[in-house]
Amino acid sequence: MYTWKRGPIIERLDRAVANLQWSDMFHQSTLINSESTRSDHRPIIMDTHYLAPTQGGRSKKHFEARWLQEDTVEMIKTAWARVKAQGEGPSFLEKVNDVHEELHKWEREVLKVPAKRISKLKRELERLKRGPMTDANTES
Repeated sequence: MYTWKRGPIIERLDRAVANLQWSDMFHQSTLINSESTRSDHRPIIMDTHYLAPTQGGRSKKHFEARWLQEDTVEMIKTAWARVKAQGEGPSFLEKVNDVHEELHKWEREVLKVPAKRISKLKRELERLKRGPMTDANTES
């Protein structure tokens, strides 16, 4: 896939190189062409545990493109400040993983909860529409 775009021109500028020995050492790895948000470049991400078996039967959490439609900048800044405050102990990757966990927690608590509530209210409204006309279900 392309990694740079300007007008009608799209090119693959960025590359990753691996030989057979490296592939044998990191057989669970993959390259991911991430989405561009505010730049004309698409970052290439090397995930060395991409094909690793999931732990405890839980599915692997991935970045969700729909997050880009939300105002996530302040949430990410807050999460990064929190992990940065942990000092030099955690590695950069551990800090990024912590921010990623915060994104999933935010999605569960902020994005999905209102959608579930709306869905539940729509079902209740439909039930009331189909039911008998009573004083209880016509109150505003």
